[in-house]
Amino acid sequence: MSNVYEEWQKLCEEHEAARMALNAALAPVSQKFSANSKGSTNVNISGSEIDRLDPAWEDWEDIKKRMKDFVNTHR
Repeated sequence: MSNVYEEWQKLCEEHEAARMALNAALAPVSQKFSANSKGSTNVNISGSEIDRLDPAWEDWEDIKKRMKDFVNTHR
């Protein structure tokens, strides 16, 4: 049983890291959308911001899928 616990803990740690990376990548995009919607700026999202967002989003989706698969395997 401890192996299952250790595997789950590792997945939780990966999830937390992926969530933090996604939030960090999403923050400037979200801030620009918010500022643009309020009319306080007209700055577009840069290509490099999108380039950071896409892999962070994919990593987060991957860990969520792996956690779901883990739960379904061990229920």
